[in-house]
Amino acid sequence: MHCHGQVGPYQKWLRGEITYDEALRMNKWSGIYRRGKVHGKRQWHLLPFYRPSNPQTLEQQYRRGLFRAGVILWQSLTNEEKAMYKKLGDAKQLNGFCFFMSEWMNSFKN
Repeated sequence: MHCHGQVGPYQKWLRGEITYDEALRMNKWSGIYRRGKVHGKRQWHLLPFYRPSNPQTLEQQYRRGLFRAGVILWQSLTNEEKAMYKKLGDAKQLNGFCFFMSEWMNSFKN
């Protein structure tokens, strides 16, 4: 079956006719949405388009390395140790992993 009609932004991007940014801007439904409540009703708000940046600074790479090491450390914990972190995290409404990682990352703040 062959469809006739206008080619959409996604297809144009796949063909290399436009950039990905142009395809996003052409699609009125694309973007980042934020959910919120107004007068008790749930509403979705489209946030303004922006191009995210990833500067890959030394500080950012250092923090990512710390996070990676924390994940490896968490994976090496016994079930009993993980259960202890789960119990500690309950007080802050965090699961055990998130509580552990929060403590781990905060221990390296300057």
